[in-house]
Amino acid sequence: MKKFLLAITLLSFPFLSSAQFWEGGFYGGISYYNGDMSTRAIPYQDLQPTIGGFLRYNMRDELSFRFSGGWARVAYDMANTDTDYEYSDQFLLHNLSFRTDIVEVGAMAEWNIFGFDPYNLRKIFTPYLFAGVSAFYFNPKAEYNNEWVPLQPLGTEGQGMDGFAAKYSRVSLAIPVGIGVKFAVNDLWNIGLDWGVRATFTDYLDDASGTYVSRPELIAGNGELAANLANRMGEYLGSEPVVVPTGTRRGNPTTNDFYTFLTITASYNFMDNGLVGFRRRNGRSNGCPNNF
Repeated sequence: MKKFLLAITLLSFPFLSSAQFWEGGFYGGISYYNGDMSTRAIPYQDLQPTIGGFLRYNMRDELSFRFSGGWARVAYDMANTDTDYEYSDQFLLHNLSFRTDIVEVGAMAEWNIFGFDPYNLRKIFTPYLFAGVSAFYFNPKAEYNNEWVPLQPLGTEGQGMDGFAAKYSRVSLAIPVGIGVKFAVNDLWNIGLDWGVRATFTDYLDDASGTYVSRPELIAGNGELAANLANRMGEYLGSEPVVVPTGTRRGNPTTNDFYTFLTITASYNFMDNGLVGFRRRNGRSNGCPNNF
């Protein structure tokens, strides 16, 4: 029996000697989009805000789990890019624009490369890597006649018409991956910098994915407003609406869209208010030795 208890103690030691506590915090920063409309360079005009909050469970010095929720906006206006998009029947995206608000919840695992334990300032700085899964709601809109018009209900690529796909869902999943650094200001407060990419499971963050529907056909099926916002080349050229054949390329359906956050984080360690229980900070204990 003594040998069994000794074995259990030895197996448990790595967990007992590591930090186990919760953090609560918030983040704020910028967000941006990569997709069918974007180029490699991100116009500064299309950088948008993001804010949110998170809970983090520090299971060990090296391993944490983060649960987050927040809001972001991503946008793109092709008028802001210097890329010279040719007017051809192969790729007619020029002059499109959109913005969408995103509401996201997610769960991620974090690997603290140097280990992290702010208790008595044992390990106060580390870079970290993270990955997880998130769910989000989005609703792309375009500005038209000084109003922001939701695009998904319009079916700008013929969605909902006979012979075409159904309208895409405005709820999707994403895989967040990224890097960050964090620093314990003291044993209760931390600050950090976090950069994370969301690889989504939708190609309609920007409402562009597949092919054009000819203007007369789209007007007959989904209305004139859908046709006006599906192809805005006429506005770009200062001419009458441009008519292209059904099936002309409008986007790239083989790749999904991305959105990215660059944020500053601040968090509070629940170590001195009874929520941890098995240890308190600054050498005070709750019925346990100080090194627990």
